[in-house]
Amino acid sequence: MTDAITNFNFLQPSNFKVVIDRKKYGNLEFFAQRIAHPGVTVNNPPNAFRGIQNVVVPGDTLSVDQLSLDILLDEEMKSYTEVFEWITGLINSRGKRKDFRSSTSDPDLVDITLAIMSSHNNTVKYIRYIDCVPINLGTLLLESTSGDTNVITFPVSFACTNFELLKAT
Repeated sequence: MTDAITNFNFLQPSNFKVVIDRKKYGNLEFFAQRIAHPGVTVNNPPNAFRGIQNVVVPGDTLSVDQLSLDILLDEEMKSYTEVFEWITGLINSRGKRKDFRSSTSDPDLVDITLAIMSSHNNTVKYIRYIDCVPINLGTLLLESTSGDTNVITFPVSFACTNFELLKAT
């Protein structure tokens, strides 16, 4: 059973903070501008019954879509380099790591935490994305015809095993 709504303030789209791994990915954490929370799909097995095409039954597996971040590009490109080296490191380390098959946890997988902030900048909820790994480093668009002083962003997509909603303490 869920708690009744007592706070009728709506969530502001800019009140969030992303926490990845400050030592390895501090630029991603600091320059995250936008996050697209993944959708969830319950995969319903087909269940045919006499004379009826399919009978709806509750699903038995859960699929989590990709987690997407839009990252601000700093002028030294440290945020972009961080993701690029992470992805290329994944590819380069697969055949070289001797303990890969025997290890119970993959060191390349990280948890990403999204802190949802209130209108008073207090954390009200955490979303923890479990066992994330980058799977797409998006396009950088540089153009000399732009008259605006807009900042450049680039998308990064992560595959994740699952996520959990946590109350702030």
